[in-house]
Amino acid sequence: EIIEVPTLLLDLSSEAPRLVSEFHEHVRPTRHPQLSAFCTELTGITQAQIDAAAPLSTVMDRHVAWLERHGALADGRNVLFVTCGDYDLKRSLAEDPNVDHDALPACYGRWCNLKRAFAAHRGQKRQPAGMAEMLDALGLPLEGQHHSGIDDCRNLARVVRSLLAQGWKVAPTGQRAASAGGVTCMSESGCSSV
Repeated sequence: EIIEVPTLLLDLSSEAPRLVSEFHEHVRPTRHPQLSAFCTELTGITQAQIDAAAPLSTVMDRHVAWLERHGALADGRNVLFVTCGDYDLKRSLAEDPNVDHDALPACYGRWCNLKRAFAAHRGQKRQPAGMAEMLDALGLPLEGQHHSGIDDCRNLARVVRSLLAQGWKVAPTGQRAASAGGVTCMSESGCSSV
């Protein structure tokens, strides 16, 4: 189950990508409400944070409202999630039992797998294993706690900025539903996040 929804909204309409806003909420899971020690150690998320959090439906409603408040259209015409792999939107969100799939806006149906895009941009056959490998290849230090969703989003944004400075163009690499692009959202999974 999803326990964290972290997102950075970047505006790529100018030459220098601009951070528009951050969204970060924990989610109270319903089927497995107790976090494992492993999950807490990996993500830094505590049981108290999860117990005090809203359910996923509420957090997703807030996430959509946040996107729209900042001009990102929930139909996906001007927003693209950039994720560290396909898992977040292809599996985690799609398979979470607390998601109302009929009410899920189209923007959650396509994404850019930054590992795939990174390898293609650099002419590599093998995708990097993860965010830390991309940061290392770019000579960028890991900042914050690895696997903390919001810290991972910030680090992925640094990778995106570096690639954009090298001439990379953001484009979808995965899709469940049709949409188009413009503004970019960064999202990363820790233990189970979107």
